[in-house]
Amino acid sequence: MESCVSFLRVSSIDQRDGFSLDAQGTLADKYVEDKQLSLVRNWAVDESAANHADRKHFFAMLEFVKANDVKNVVFDKIDRAVRNLESAVEIEKLIKGGVKFHFVREHLIIDDASPSHDKMRFYLGLILATYYVDNLRGEIKKGLDARTAVGLWNHIAPFGYKNIREGNANRAVVVFDEVEASIAKEVFVLYATGNYTLEALTAFIKKQIAAEECH
Repeated sequence: MESCVSFLRVSSIDQRDGFSLDAQGTLADKYVEDKQLSLVRNWAVDESAANHADRKHFFAMLEFVKANDVKNVVFDKIDRAVRNLESAVEIEKLIKGGVKFHFVREHLIIDDASPSHDKMRFYLGLILATYYVDNLRGEIKKGLDARTAVGLWNHIAPFGYKNIREGNANRAVVVFDEVEASIAKEVFVLYATGNYTLEALTAFIKKQIAAEECH
């Protein structure tokens, strides 16, 4: 029996807490059994596949495959494996080194000897996954820019302010937090004296907040 690893991935903690990983795992286990592969390790993680720099689990898996001469890697779908060209390059290197990549839901196996039409399916899946991420990023930026243009704050309110919803409004607004604002003002006054380090001011803020919470 040839050795294999499986790599199950969701993009967020919320998806991990749902049923997506369980569903991927059930299909992967059945696939491994049907193909008579020997599963030596399984990854079930939440990490983005859009950012090459954020894929520590993915690259740990690739290193394990290389170090242990694993011949098969099982994914749920192409977009669960890669959503950027940089990660695809790493997969290509292993393919040329004799590793097979299995995409369960797409009934697709890619290795160095795969026919051109199967490789085309893989590359098209990669391009569509990359397009999805790029398009989503563009739409999010467009929405954030529109909010900024009308004077709305796009993030959690900074120290000294707070987000509130008025009535049944769908959008939160930023207003002064009377307690934190007074602390922030005092911190700037203290810092201007030149007698306080940032560490000392941090300790001061924590002490003031703790005192206010006791009230």
